Amino acid sequence: MRNPVSLPADRARRGRTQRDQGRVAAGDGEHILLVDDEVVLLDVYKRMLEHIGYTITAVSTPEDALKLLRANPTDFELIMTDHAMPEMTGMKLAEEVRTISPDVPILLASGRLDSISLERARSVGIREIVSKPASISQLSDAINRALNGYRKTKKTDLSENVGNG
Repeated sequence: MRNPVSLPADRARRGRTQRDQGRVAAGDGEHILLVDDEVVLLDVYKRMLEHIGYTITAVSTPEDALKLLRANPTDFELIMTDHAMPEMTGMKLAEEVRTISPDVPILLASGRLDSISLERARSVGIREIVSKPASISQLSDAINRALNGYRKTKKTDLSENVGNG
């Protein structure tokens, strides 16, 4: 199954208005693993996302993210990662995440969207790509879209298990 990757420019071409871009989709306590080597930006994104209702675990290295995932592969409902990090790219991290938690949605953030192959992003399971720095409305929209399919899958899994215990 292919998950479409959506870029900000694609949405602009579809005629979104400035007023639409100002909306903020609130979270419902979903647990997000945030990975970025830029500690200041990591802190800003963590605070922004917590403010709108997400539970955030923030780490500054891909290795720390992988350790957390290996220890608790079902703890996170979304992974948001920077693309350009010294130890490992966001694409490579996405590949590693797929071996541990194959269904968790991944959002890639990058300051250079022109350096990202959309085909490769799709192939490693990235559902959304956002341009850095991203506003709170851009982040919330991208997270909401990425989580949308995941939420439906989780609800279906739960409803299938009702009455089977």
